[in-house]
Amino acid sequence: MPKEAKKRGRRAERKRKEEAEKGQPGPQVVALAEEAGHFHSGYDGVEAWGEEEDTQFYGLLNGEESEYFRKADEILELNQFGDGDERALFIANVWKEANGKELKIANSQGCSRLLERLILMSSPSQLKSLWRKFTGHFLNLAQHRFASHCCEMLFRQSVGIASKEMEDDYVDDTVTDEFFASMESLFLYMLSELEPQLKHLCTDRFASHTVRGLLLLLSGQTVPSDVVQSRKKEKITLSSDFAPISEPAENIPVPQSFHDAIGKILAATAGGMSTEEIRSMAVHQIGGPTLQVLMQLEMGRSSNDKKAGAASKENTLLGKLTGISAEDEKSGESDSSSFFNNLLYDPVGSHLAEKIVVYAPKKDFKKLYKAFFKGRIGSLARNETAGFVVQRILGRLEKHMLEEALGEILPQVKGLIERSQVAVVKTLIDRCAKQGVEASGIAEAIASAYGCEPAELIFNMMGLTPEDLTPKEETSGKAKRDPSQRYGSLLAQSMLQLPGKFHGIISESILAQPPQTIAGLSQLPQASHLIQAYLQSPHTTTPNKRTLLNILKGSFVTLSLSPNGSHIVDACWPATQGIMYIKQAIASELLSGEASMRESFFGRVVWRNWSMDKYKRSRNQWFAIANGGPMDGDRNNNSNKVEKKKTAIELTIDATSRQLARERHASRKNSATGPNKRRQEQGSVGIKKIRR
Repeated sequence: MPKEAKKRGRRAERKRKEEAEKGQPGPQVVALAEEAGHFHSGYDGVEAWGEEEDTQFYGLLNGEESEYFRKADEILELNQFGDGDERALFIANVWKEANGKELKIANSQGCSRLLERLILMSSPSQLKSLWRKFTGHFLNLAQHRFASHCCEMLFRQSVGIASKEMEDDYVDDTVTDEFFASMESLFLYMLSELEPQLKHLCTDRFASHTVRGLLLLLSGQTVPSDVVQSRKKEKITLSSDFAPISEPAENIPVPQSFHDAIGKILAATAGGMSTEEIRSMAVHQIGGPTLQVLMQLEMGRSSNDKKAGAASKENTLLGKLTGISAEDEKSGESDSSSFFNNLLYDPVGSHLAEKIVVYAPKKDFKKLYKAFFKGRIGSLARNETAGFVVQRILGRLEKHMLEEALGEILPQVKGLIERSQVAVVKTLIDRCAKQGVEASGIAEAIASAYGCEPAELIFNMMGLTPEDLTPKEETSGKAKRDPSQRYGSLLAQSMLQLPGKFHGIISESILAQPPQTIAGLSQLPQASHLIQAYLQSPHTTTPNKRTLLNILKGSFVTLSLSPNGSHIVDACWPATQGIMYIKQAIASELLSGEASMRESFFGRVVWRNWSMDKYKRSRNQWFAIANGGPMDGDRNNNSNKVEKKKTAIELTIDATSRQLARERHASRKNSATGPNKRRQEQGSVGIKKIRR
């Protein structure tokens, strides 16, 4: 029987390496071309989509090398260096040892983490050196399971350097005998390498994370970890403050060539992909998040950069996906409109619909709302998947549009609560409170939906039973929490922020509980947030606060020792403002449990926040603080505030007072006679002797 034809591994691998070396220019070629003026650092972005290429193999580290790099990774993770110079010297030695092995390290399961940590702690010149080693190999590295994380970290750390190079007073730390290349040109050459395969990279299991982060970085935006990293991604952290911040708190300026490159990528994506391909990517589990980033950038440019509006609406990603055109009266009966309607119910596509609703320009959002959502908000809210899109829509509606949506959702409130889909109801309450829309009908619908006695309302909202109040034995690992408890608690907290019946039905249910039940609820994660919100609500009256605090009487020490209950005890400090006798009673109860509180971490926090040391030793100072001063922890935070600047008159008065005091002292000194004068002379002589 004939055997199956197979390629020999070593020869085929050698052939692929030779073809790759011939077809891809190395760092030296790039350097010489740029010196000769033949290398164009710009980015054209006009090449056609390419096909997937074979992954290149770069070899393996031997046992001695792997052991060295593993130990170096452990040392960097501990980061117990004497100073920055010692750390920089160690990093330089590691880079010296890794010279020529960077690609092997990036592809190593055990050592790629070291390369990520090195990138996080390296200087600009060291990063540029790594860029030169990676140039020509980014396409293969981005598709590798471990090397893709190294590329992502390299991009995130390098974009800040590209931003600093835009400053006139920036001084590069590159050694004079090394080849100099700006970080901007390195980014652009890398883009020209990835662009032919961008379509494949968008749906690649590993490269898609890198592409999403790269697109956001090139646009100058922050890169949230949940957008570009898998949940299984190992966090690379350091144990000290030496490392620079990898995620900037706000957007950073980037070269204009980066914005131009993003525009060309978006144009090539919208023009090079058919409507069917875009639809397929919209519901693709890996390609969907990448398309979300592309559409986010496209819609952001359409609102900020008017030049991007030169193309027709049908040639944009938004136009192809939704079917909306320049005609405002289009009803949405096309094939694209039908697809977008189905997208709202898809587990993957609904995330894309959320992005469109959030980032669409105001004009486009109004057309989308008129074509797809107006008159359908109520039916969409009933669906578990489309309900998330409805929440985003409610966040963008104007007051008159919100009133219409309220009328559509109100008949569905009972069914939503029966199916535990209360997130839409909570969002609607929050938006009505912010827009000033009368929404008392929601409170009546909620009370009617639960249809129980006041004392049972909060239990039904959070899905709790009396058995849940009984302390359970701690199990190993993190306890699993019921999402319905969290959503029910958040709904009740939102109701407490509104006056009238919203606050009234929750207040009545809380105050109807016996002391043992309130003490048990205060130690549960979600229920404790509700009681804390009740104490902090501006609509909770002083008599109601007094009633709740009297119910909690005798449980404050126990609550102080609890991770959840300690927050309620802290909330009692501002809640008892103006009710001094209750605040003093709570302090006396805490003082009686001093021994147990000092043994507990949470107890010590409550002890400090309530200034119990002053209550124990200096009662007058404690009363002065309790009558209007902040908690002890707040006072420590505010101790470094700058004092109020004095006016010119106050400064003049102070200077005059000091001058008069000096003159009186000088006159008394000159008029001193007898024993006083002799004592002054003896004192001055003694000082002179001591100085000698």
